[in-house]
Amino acid sequence: MVLIQIKIYGLLLLILSISACTAQQITTSTTTITATSTTAQADGHDVSFTTDDNLTIFAKYWHRGTEKKIILLHMLGRDSSNWEEFAENLPYTTIAIDLRGHGQSDGDWQSFQDADFNNMILDVKAANEFTGGETVVIGASIGANVALNYADNYDADGIALLSPSYDYRGVDTRAAIARYKGALLIVSSRDDEQSYNPSISMHNLSPSDKKQLKTYDDAGHGTDMLDKEDLDDLILQWIDSI
Repeated sequence: MVLIQIKIYGLLLLILSISACTAQQITTSTTTITATSTTAQADGHDVSFTTDDNLTIFAKYWHRGTEKKIILLHMLGRDSSNWEEFAENLPYTTIAIDLRGHGQSDGDWQSFQDADFNNMILDVKAANEFTGGETVVIGASIGANVALNYADNYDADGIALLSPSYDYRGVDTRAAIARYKGALLIVSSRDDEQSYNPSISMHNLSPSDKKQLKTYDDAGHGTDMLDKEDLDDLILQWIDSI
């Protein structure tokens, strides 16, 4: 009888030990998942999505849980890393995409025709569908022209154009700027011959009652202008005002 009691007692200890280990494993696993999720929201991480014309677009995504979403479009020959430092300091959910033919995304921009560059608006559309919510699109150089044409064809709560022009690689802005009535920020530098005069004309031509023009004397082109100390703050204040 005593031997049976000892065996039963031993069995109970074994069951309790296994239960404790299982509970510990579950707790550890849950903690790891939560930590991973929190880190992913705080820092930029890689994502991808498919466009309407079946191209895979890669992007860097900062998910900060805000209703307002920022989409960043780089210059020709660059990629999403063009915006990384800027995006890290934004308080909004932000996605910086590799436009088709750039970075990890499908295609090779050096073999593109005008139609391929114009179809970059589909990359922005796919990014907008990925993030959802209110959308502000910020583009530099050809990315600025793409941002304007995207807003003209689809929907954006505001667009910021760094060094836009009338035409980059067949991405023409003249018709779109005459129609776009949403929030608009245009930034250009006097030493940028391709953008400066067109930027002033585009600002004057825009029918928007929420438009703003910022010019510099010697700031360079596109995202290079982010080296100006006040531009980051200017863009952030403009986003906050929308």
